[in-house]
Amino acid sequence: MSAIAPAGTLTEFTLGGDLEAGQAPQGVVPAGHWFGAALVPAATYALVGCTVAPGFDFADLELARRGPLLAAFPQHAR
Repeated sequence: MSAIAPAGTLTEFTLGGDLEAGQAPQGVVPAGHWFGAALVPAATYALVGCTVAPGFDFADLELARRGPLLAAFPQHAR
């Protein structure tokens, strides 16, 4: 999972159950950050959920668009 802060800092972490290998069962993404996920090469599926707090309103939802994100954060194009 990857998250980009408004200032452009990238945080990456691997979700999973193998804590000894550095995986985490969940990740926390602060408000205002963009986030996304991809399967590791050996994986064939993932069960993913997203919980928000304190509350959620669809009026506040902004789905990412590739072009504007690449323009804002070209250093994270991969």
